[in-house]
Amino acid sequence: SGAHMYFVHSYRVVPEDPEVVLSTSVYGKLRFCSSLQSANVFGAQYHPERSGLDGLHIYKQIRLLSE
Repeated sequence: SGAHMYFVHSYRVVPEDPEVVLSTSVYGKLRFCSSLQSANVFGAQYHPERSGLDGLHIYKQIRLLSE
């Protein structure tokens, strides 16, 4: 979507299954998985709570999916 998220570190995960990747980000020339979902588990390399309205929207969507 082009949203900017807040990252604190340069760690990254490389999922064995590319189908679980929800979003990617670019740092320099490297494109990496920045969020993933597998079954009922959501994980993000960034901090939604520090990412402004876009981050709050992510939390809202997670809450709606869990109801």
